This record gives sequence, structure tokens and C-alpha cells, in this order.
Amino acid sequence: MYLRSKKYILPFFLLLMACHKSISPVPVRPEHYSSMDFNQIFEAFWNGLNVNYPIWDVDSTNWDEVYRKYQPLFAHLDLNKAEDNTRANQYFSEMMAHMQEGHLWITRRYWGAQGYDNFFYAPVTARQLNRGDYHDSIPLQHFMKTIPSQYLQAGYVTGTVPEDPNDPNALEVNVISGQLKTKPVLYLRISSFRVKDLYTKEDHNTVKIAIQHYIDQVTHPLADIKGLIIDMRGNGGGNTTDLDFIVGRLAGEPYVYGANRFKNGNGRLDYGPWVPAYVTPPAGSKAFDKPVIVLCDIHTGSMAEATTMAVKALPNGNGQAVGERTFGRTAAIFRNMDMNSGQFTFEDGNSSLSLGSSAFRFKDGSRYEGIGVPPDVAVPYNKAAIQAGHDPQLEKALELIP
Repeated sequence: MYLRSKKYILPFFLLLMACHKSISPVPVRPEHYSSMDFNQIFEAFWNGLNVNYPIWDVDSTNWDEVYRKYQPLFAHLDLNKAEDNTRANQYFSEMMAHMQEGHLWITRRYWGAQGYDNFFYAPVTARQLNRGDYHDSIPLQHFMKTIPSQYLQAGYVTGTVPEDPNDPNALEVNVISGQLKTKPVLYLRISSFRVKDLYTKEDHNTVKIAIQHYIDQVTHPLADIKGLIIDMRGNGGGNTTDLDFIVGRLAGEPYVYGANRFKNGNGRLDYGPWVPAYVTPPAGSKAFDKPVIVLCDIHTGSMAEATTMAVKALPNGNGQAVGERTFGRTAAIFRNMDMNSGQFTFEDGNSSLSLGSSAFRFKDGSRYEGIGVPPDVAVPYNKAAIQAGHDPQLEKALELIP
């Protein structure tokens, strides 16, 4: 009996060792580090990004070298000294300066020279300001007054719902739905995304009325309608549920516009497979087979970039983008407690990092995080024309629709 069982002892032992070796220790979550000194704050920051950052495979930042250089510097800082907090803010900016994740930013509430102060740094946003084509957002008045008066036929519908003071993510929403004067082309402008939520509310908000106008126009277009222009300029994003609700109206069946990839472990490069990202039409939708053009600019971000890519990927091949390269904030954001990646808050709640929860790639494999989606037809921003009441980007889009 002993001799027979001995045959299995070594293989069983080796199996146990192999299993043990394959299990990585679970790192301390960022919110569980003590925040009583800068050494712990640095460890929470570095380890949090080491585990949660979803695009280490393409980001050029040497994260191990960051640890070697900055850990000793933070260890010598005093959390109770204003000058050391200022120096820490500088270090955080330096460590993150070349990172590519478009939703990445750090916020800190700390003790400053005049009492409590606030620090905010977003690397991709900081680099945006140095873009050669950088410009301020097109004024809201241009969309709400100039375009309706100069470019739209009578009968257009506008809707506005202010931001929700109880929800910092619920921005003001402005919607315009109408038809252009010089050619029978539909026009839709959305300033930020939470339109499905507003549409399904019990009240009679004006955004609901404007969106219903859009739905009616694309579901039962008049015989002479030649195309559709969706204006995403200045739209920084919002609720992802709006993608199916708005772009899905243009397709008769679900279609793939890209793929997401999530972390599946605590290792820096522990990734799951690429999972197809679909646009799924709401019930009653049918294919809109006329040209669809999305207008985009350097302030088009997040869900507005998803909208841009979804239009470019329309199954009939009838979608394209006109304007400027977008912001470069293409990943979705989910609660960190639900994922192996994404945003997190430090132990005392005074510091937090926002970042995307996944990597995203377009249907052709291209990845635009931190770079921006390129337009199919480039039309630069023209400040003088906008101030004079003209819109070269809109006019070019109209020209491209035969």
C-alpha cells in the first residue's frame, strides 16, 4: 500500500507547488492604505495604477522606474507642510505626464499655505492645450442661435435641461433637431449625453420633445431626405446607454463597431480577451441608408467619440466623420469595485484617481486612446468664420452629401 501511494506523492506535491506559484498575492486596495504620511499615499497611488491602469501594453511610461525615482522623494515629504504638498503635486504631474489614458486625472484636497487647497491634473488634457490646432470650444450661442437662424428650416425643435445639482456627472443637455435650408438633410445636435434618461422621464422636458423629433425624422424620413448630420462638436461625453438610443436608430440590426478589453487579474498585463462592442438598435429601428456624417472637433470626447466611431462603422458603409481629430478619451468607466481596473479613491477620501476601466479599439483594430479619432475629411476650426456667423465644417459636411 505504501509503495503504491508513494508513486503519487511527488506529482501531487509538484501540482500543489505549481498551483501555489500561479496565484499572485492580492495587493492592498488603494483605499485601504493609511493616508497619514506621503509614503503611504505614494504606495496607494503607484500600486493602484499598477493594478488598475488598463493600457500598460501600449503606454510608454516606465512604471518601475517611476517607483525607483519617486518613492524616496515622497518618503522625505511631510504631509503637514504646505511646501511639501506643493512639491508632491509637482511629482504627481511628472509621474503621469506621458500617460495616454484619456480619462486619467488625479484630484487632491490638501493643506496649503492659505489653508485647505485643491489640486487637479489630467495629462492628456494638459497635452491638449499644447496641440498646434488647440482652440476653445465653439460657443453655445453658435449652436443654439446661429445654426438655427442661418442654416435650419423653420420647424426645427430645440430642447434644454440644466445640469442636475445632485449629480455632478449630469451636465446640461442642449438638443437641436431639424432640417437644413439649402438641401433636404436632417440635422441633430447633442451637447452632452443623458438623453435616454431624459426621454424616459415622466415629465415633459424639452429635450424629450427634441429627441422625439429626431426619432420621427429618421424612422420615417420624407422621400426627398438625402442624409443626416450629427453634430458632436464640443460634446465631452456622458451616458453610454445613449449610443444604442441615438445611433442604433440608424441600423436595422446589431453591428460591431469595436471591441473592449478588460483586466482579469492583478498583474500589470493581466488582460482578458477582446470582446466585441455592439450597437444594438431599439425596437422599431430600421436601416437609414442615406449618408450620415458626424461633425467632430478636438473637444469631442468619450461617449461622443464612441458615437463618432459607431457612425463610421455603420454596416451600410454610409457613415463618415468631418472636422478635427477628437480628444482621445475612448474607454468606458465603471465602478472600481466591479472591475479589476478603473477609478479609485484613497483611504481618507481626500485624493482620488479617475481613469478608464478598459482598453477600446475601433473595428479595424485601431486604438485612439490619448490620440483621438481622425476625421475622414479634415476641416480645421475657423474662429473668424464662426464669429461672422458661418460654419465651414457644417458647410463641408453638407457639400459631401449628394
